[in-house]
Amino acid sequence: MRVVTDLSMLSRPMRPRTATTAPPPPPPPTGGFDNYAVQHDASAAAALYSDSAATRLAADGQAVAHVADQSGLSNNATQPIVAARPVARMSGALAWLEFDGLDDRMIVSPDPSWRGADMSIIMVVRLQSVSSAGARVIAGGVDGAYVALYQSGSTSTALGQGTARYVNGAFIAGNTRGDLYTAWVRDDWVVIEVAGVDFSNANFASGMQFPGWRSDSNLANCEIAEVLILSTSDADANRADIVAALVAKFGITS
Repeated sequence: MRVVTDLSMLSRPMRPRTATTAPPPPPPPTGGFDNYAVQHDASAAAALYSDSAATRLAADGQAVAHVADQSGLSNNATQPIVAARPVARMSGALAWLEFDGLDDRMIVSPDPSWRGADMSIIMVVRLQSVSSAGARVIAGGVDGAYVALYQSGSTSTALGQGTARYVNGAFIAGNTRGDLYTAWVRDDWVVIEVAGVDFSNANFASGMQFPGWRSDSNLANCEIAEVLILSTSDADANRADIVAALVAKFGITS
C-alpha cells in the first residue's frame, strides 16, 4: 500500500488537488433514485474512516479502512489489513480511492440484500491504458471469479459475471474483452455497469471485493470513486438518470 502526501512522488501524474482536507459531500449522484443495496461514495467525506475505531479521514493521502454504506443497509466496505488499504485522493468536492495494484482492496461482507440472483453493479472508475496481455479485474468475489475485466485486443468471451455491460450508460454489444477495453480505457473517469450478475453464486459467499483479483493481473494505479449495487430491474428503469448524474458529477464525456 502506498501512503503518499508528496504528489510528485507518484509514478503517474495526478490531476491537481486543491483541497488538503476532506471537503463537504456533494449532492447525491443518483438522479433521485435511492433503492440501492450497496452505495459507496468516496466523495461523501463523512463516510470515510482511517481505522476501525470510526476515526474520520482528515487529509488527502491517508489510508482508508472503512467506507460507510449510504444505502441504509450497512453493507460497508472494509479492510482490516493495514497493508492492503487504499489511499484517499481528493480534488475539490470530489474524492476517490487509489489502489496499489498489488494487494489493496475493499471487501463488502455477504448479505442477502445485495446477494440476489439478478443484480447490477455500477462503478465509477479511472484506469490506465495498458497493452499488457493480462486481464485487469475491477470487481470480483472474495472466493473467486470476477464481475468484469478488460484486456487489450483479446478475443476471449470469458467476460465474467453478468448478462449485459454498459459504458457511460451505452450498451456494449461486443462479446470480447477487447470490446470492453476499447470502450472504457480512456485514462479518465468512466461509468462501468455489469447487469444481470448472479451474486448468489458461491464465489460471493464470503463477500465481494473491489478491485477484484485474478492471479497476477491486478490493477495498477486503479482509482475507484463510487460503487453501487441494485437490482437489474431497477437499473434498467433508472439507468439514464443514474448515469446522467454520475457523468455530470465527474465531468465525463463519451
